[in-house]
Amino acid sequence: KELNITDVLVQFKENSESFKELIPIIKSHIKTSTKCKYIKKRVVPLSLLIKLNIDLKSIEKDVEYIYRQRAFTKKLSIFKLDEKFWYFVGLVLGDGSLVKSKVKIAQSPLKEIEEILRKTFKDLHIFSTKNQVCISNSILYEILKKLGTREGELHPLIFSLPKKYINALIAGYFDTDGCFSLMYDKNSGKYNFRAFLSSKRKNVLLKISIYLNSIGILNKLYEDKRTGVWYLVISSKFIKKFKEEIAQFLKIRKKQFEKAYSTYRKHHPNSLEGDLLPFVDLFKQLEFPNGIKSKILKELNIDVWNWHDTKSIPREKLRQVVEYAKDSTAKEMLIRIANAPIAWVKVVDIVDEEFDGELYDFTTTTSTFIANGIVSHNCTYHRTDSVRVSPAGIQVAKDYISQKFGEEYFKPRVWGEGGAHECIRPTRPIDPETLKNMIESGEIEVFTRMTRNHYSLYSLIFKRFIQSQMTPVRVKKLTYTVEIPEVKYSEVIEGVLEVLRHGWDLVDSYRIEREKIEDLDVLELPIEKTTYWRTAKVRLYSQSDIINLMRERKIGRPSTYATIVTKIIKRGYVIESGRKLVPTRLGVYVYHFLEKRYGNFVSEERTRILEEKMDLIEEGRVDYEKELLSLKEETERIIKQEDDEKEVQQIIEEVDKTYRFNVRKRRARFKKE
Repeated sequence: KELNITDVLVQFKENSESFKELIPIIKSHIKTSTKCKYIKKRVVPLSLLIKLNIDLKSIEKDVEYIYRQRAFTKKLSIFKLDEKFWYFVGLVLGDGSLVKSKVKIAQSPLKEIEEILRKTFKDLHIFSTKNQVCISNSILYEILKKLGTREGELHPLIFSLPKKYINALIAGYFDTDGCFSLMYDKNSGKYNFRAFLSSKRKNVLLKISIYLNSIGILNKLYEDKRTGVWYLVISSKFIKKFKEEIAQFLKIRKKQFEKAYSTYRKHHPNSLEGDLLPFVDLFKQLEFPNGIKSKILKELNIDVWNWHDTKSIPREKLRQVVEYAKDSTAKEMLIRIANAPIAWVKVVDIVDEEFDGELYDFTTTTSTFIANGIVSHNCTYHRTDSVRVSPAGIQVAKDYISQKFGEEYFKPRVWGEGGAHECIRPTRPIDPETLKNMIESGEIEVFTRMTRNHYSLYSLIFKRFIQSQMTPVRVKKLTYTVEIPEVKYSEVIEGVLEVLRHGWDLVDSYRIEREKIEDLDVLELPIEKTTYWRTAKVRLYSQSDIINLMRERKIGRPSTYATIVTKIIKRGYVIESGRKLVPTRLGVYVYHFLEKRYGNFVSEERTRILEEKMDLIEEGRVDYEKELLSLKEETERIIKQEDDEKEVQQIIEEVDKTYRFNVRKRRARFKKE
């Protein structure tokens, strides 16, 4: 439900009481003969259960199978999304692949992986190839895809799970992409523990890093500039905490961890005290009964007197000691701090860095930071072309529409499936006028000077999204056929005469108003004025036109569209006149040179072929090493190819002749007498 996977059939057990209660609902909501088949097979579409707000947990015990509404699909026994399942998600996150409804894990030892999967999914067909363990099931495939295990952002659902489930997922990730090792220090003669995750997906490691810090496992992220791989390294002082929270769920590398941890403890018996809390001044406010500090030293082997001369206190020791203090506000606060899922890290330095990237705004070259100023803080991720609406987005629209216009105008729509991101939409039911008032009154703090463009952009996003979740507008239309016999011209013009039933137009009626048409009494009109003008055979493109072309022809990605357009402007290949991009002489020269000399290498068709090859490599149908070698050889041939000056000059002359670059306009000169 949370991942919006609703094209699923739910089959109930025989003699299920829950299903008997659902039979009248099936009969009333499914009008076709399909309802008879559903009742006979004890099946209900999941989408219907969600639509009717049926409590899924209450019927869970009576469900036998779930399966997709497709031919030859395999039934999947109901299974719990417990630690075993989320550990499996971690395995896929680390070393899995998703190909045509199949889930593949390429982690050795394969037999151990296969055994783990069989215990997790007892009824599924699990098999091993030479170097992978595979599961073929479209529901699992869709779940893992929407969780973002192999591409895009991790779904926010993951970090809203109970802690033990998140920890199991991270353990699965460590079992595939992690490493536990000992490093010998010649100076101290001791072994140091090293635990890290490695991945090229910085966004994934960053979220895991933040979570680990929040549960008291300090770590750091850094990038290997040579390879582009990111590393999440666990601080050796927090290995004990890592053992308590994460290592208990390890399976493949469990022995490796325990062996390294045991050796490390022998060399560093007193260095595993957890993180340090900078609250010495607050601790000094505690009062202890007479003789208690000596008792703490004797029973817990903790010297409390020394804490008065330090800058920070070990969390685990503080938890034990604070219980002996007299009741006070300071004691209450320290208990809350010691048990809070927050880590304190010393700030080493603060540096102001000037932003040097590109943002999506009204044009690709604007520097007003409109996207960062208002959209980032009040809308979903804005560097996407997705149109999918999440359940959370639908709820935002419902809250606003019900309160503003009435629930009868609310009509929820999803508009699409899949994708790492959902559509660009507001995150709260706050319209542009209310948002402006809240910013001006200081209720919402925005760290930039707000302009008309900021509010216009938010208004566009907000209104179009709310309209997408409202009932249609019913209008009366009128059509005229305009004919001018003298020039043999004929055109059909259609417009809106009146609105019969309001819907999304209540939010903004601009699109209705611009299509308004009058009901004319006189149908024959005289021609008052005739104007002629010359136009170019090929119209000039705007920045938005270029981006739409790239999207249609599948060139680049949403995150690179702005960069591509910005580059051709910065390099002087085009200039911007008004809202149109005009090719320069340099741009025309470069285009024709590349087209003539390297046409096959820079063509759109070449791009499509490369994308197809990458898909084949991902599916394992093509040897990636052979393809890389072929590309390398081709690139080297092009690099070695020297440009012939005569040929370059010939290209320039051809371009000059075609575009008449060197033809100057003649001006008449008059001699003054």
